[in-house]
Amino acid sequence: VGFLSEKALRKSGVCLDELSIAVSIPGRRIVTILLESQETMKIPPTVSRIQWVDMSEWKNHYDFASEHFFEDGYFEEKLAEIVDRIEQEENHIYQYDINFLVQVLNPSNTVKTDLFDLLQHESDEAGNYIYEDRTWLKEKIFDFISGDKHYLLLIGGPGYGKSQFIAHCIHNIEDIYAYYFVKYNKTEGKSDCNVILRTLAFEIAVKMPEYRRSLIDSIKAYPVFSEERLSDISNYFSGLTDIELFEHLFHCDMVHFIDGNPGRIVISIDALDEAEYNGNNPVANLLLTTKDRWPISRETGNVLSCFDYLGQDCQIARLDTGESDDDVKRYLRKNLEKEDINDAYFDELTSRCEKTFIYARLLIQSIENGFMKLETIDDILLVPKGYNGLLQHYFSRAFNKNEFDEVKLPLGIMLANGGSINRRVLEQVVREQVPDWTAGNFFLQMKSFVVLQGDVVCFYHKALNDWLRGDESGLYHIDENPYKSLIVNFCKRYIKAFNKTVEEHYSDTTCMDMF
Repeated sequence: VGFLSEKALRKSGVCLDELSIAVSIPGRRIVTILLESQETMKIPPTVSRIQWVDMSEWKNHYDFASEHFFEDGYFEEKLAEIVDRIEQEENHIYQYDINFLVQVLNPSNTVKTDLFDLLQHESDEAGNYIYEDRTWLKEKIFDFISGDKHYLLLIGGPGYGKSQFIAHCIHNIEDIYAYYFVKYNKTEGKSDCNVILRTLAFEIAVKMPEYRRSLIDSIKAYPVFSEERLSDISNYFSGLTDIELFEHLFHCDMVHFIDGNPGRIVISIDALDEAEYNGNNPVANLLLTTKDRWPISRETGNVLSCFDYLGQDCQIARLDTGESDDDVKRYLRKNLEKEDINDAYFDELTSRCEKTFIYARLLIQSIENGFMKLETIDDILLVPKGYNGLLQHYFSRAFNKNEFDEVKLPLGIMLANGGSINRRVLEQVVREQVPDWTAGNFFLQMKSFVVLQGDVVCFYHKALNDWLRGDESGLYHIDENPYKSLIVNFCKRYIKAFNKTVEEHYSDTTCMDMF
């Protein structure tokens, strides 16, 4: 049960995010109770898609002077409605349907945490969107939603704030029904179109009953379907080509009802360029399978080349414009207002940020940590231009040689594993080399650059990952190859120990049988 009130939904509280996460988890029966007039609150789409029990007029039925509290059986009536809402057959059917689709589609289990990790990064301590409104960019989103083009392509360099902006839109725009975040730290940069399609289909099915019912009916009509062996369907889907899977999940009679749906059903895929591998972008190619079906196959790795093919059917929103400079300047002003910086200096600071919020964020931290002062125009002119230059400046002041050696080992292990690694594995691999190493100190030293997402340690942004392994990092360059052997040797010892345990307890089997 979740309560909807102005205080519960305030941006600075945790209730809103927790409730949004809860209603997004498959198979959960969440009932929301409206305690105040909805006109006084901004209820995000992640919550408002669930019909609430209206108790907004409870004060009119509450006797503040009596020990009985509520009069006229109001409370008992509303409680019965809540219980009925939880226990109604529709909820049981919904739970069965969602659990069924989880088993047969096997969608990504990280897409929700990816969203809320980004929402955390894009909000300040008071819960406000830290990159200001970016009203001009929102207008482009709404123009696309109300228009007749099938594609909207947001283009901007690393650190332009695209992912944070997209997370903000997903959380607040009800027309966005499904989304996926392509990760740069996937094995060798590959992205699995199969899992993206399965995840998108699942997300749409969660929110659209007609599509969910049609999809389930279609799956149950497959010759390979067996109620007792749902894993057979999951394996069947995993073995299909991207085009075949698309045909099964989207290009069939089940999506025809969308034509009569008011508004637009928007699907968001973030970091599409990260899906490029060996000169090819399978995800972009998939989206362009044919315009007529949703999205003529075109083998090219460059995202822009792919979408150029669409011509007038693709709306372009570029972030390398003066509007982004204005956004960055407002962000700097808001966060440096206590530093008493001359107003005339902000234009020069903004030009050095080169439209990147990731630079602006590190610049603010450099000032807060005392690594940089901005009292005169000479101080401003000494600020490095571009994110790589600022990283070099920050690291040279934050770490002497011994201090960097302390963080180099775990950073190298993260790089060797593609930019992220399970926290327990990281701790064990590092402690094999440095027995008294503590993760707490590492997170404190690298708080501006390394984050913990669930049980996974990862870089705050891909830009740091690229800088550490590139030549521009100079003294802070890390060759990841020696660290790969540390991970491999750890895995070998782990398997050997596991095998020994198996042999001791299960003499009639082998380690591989257990795996």
